[in-house]
Amino acid sequence: MNSLMWTATTRAQHRRDGLRFASDLTGPEWAVIEPLPPPPAVTGRPPAWPMREIVNAIFYVLRGSVAWLGRKRRLAKDFGATIGSAVAFIYAATAMLPIRRLARCA
Repeated sequence: MNSLMWTATTRAQHRRDGLRFASDLTGPEWAVIEPLPPPPAVTGRPPAWPMREIVNAIFYVLRGSVAWLGRKRRLAKDFGATIGSAVAFIYAATAMLPIRRLARCA
């Protein structure tokens, strides 16, 4: 079934060439989304950025975040408890105290 999914026609339709980032919207994609956001307010400061650029920025952040969460994420819970590194940090901090005191006196 996968061989039927990406034909030459569908590859051409979903091509991301010519965009700044792969997450940027193409013209037809923007045509679908454009009517959804509210219009700019009549009062107040005029918008500094076009709505399309704001949506592109949101998709850029989402694409990077989702990709990070899906692959090779390394959080503190993934490393487990490392007593040795904690002890080394305490020794390093203890060694830095006299060095800082000497630097202040000089």
